[in-house]
Amino acid sequence: MRKYFLLSAVALLTATNVNAGNYADLHVGVDVEYASTFSCAQALDFGTIVIDPERADAGGPWSIRLATDGSATIESGMGIVSIIGAKAAECSIDLTNATMELTQELVFVDPDDNRAGTFTLSDIVPNGTKLGATLNFTEVPGVGQYDGNIRLTIVN
Repeated sequence: MRKYFLLSAVALLTATNVNAGNYADLHVGVDVEYASTFSCAQALDFGTIVIDPERADAGGPWSIRLATDGSATIESGMGIVSIIGAKAAECSIDLTNATMELTQELVFVDPDDNRAGTFTLSDIVPNGTKLGATLNFTEVPGVGQYDGNIRLTIVN
């Protein structure tokens, strides 16, 4: 029995022998820089969105593009009657060649009753010192004024 055990152990060790592989030393580096801040005197303002409640339930999701000249265009969705008073953001630095990244999720809150809207912001477009973007929402928001803040990062 002992003989069979030793033969089994040798066979198991032979079958599980690990072949030596290749290895490398990998250099890891990182550059650290301090961020510069900039401000925008004019907020990114999508104005007043007027929705026809009879058509809105059949029309989502909705997207509204705000161009850097302040013009607003309905990209998708039904039931939006008009957009009044939209304004592009006006910032303190030239953003023409900047790539913008959102670093925080956008949450709009109606200050009158603390109701949160299900809005998202995408496709941020810089042009000189102006910023445009697209506002997206999947449900018809309740009537109210919604405000929120985001952090933008310029990627050089």
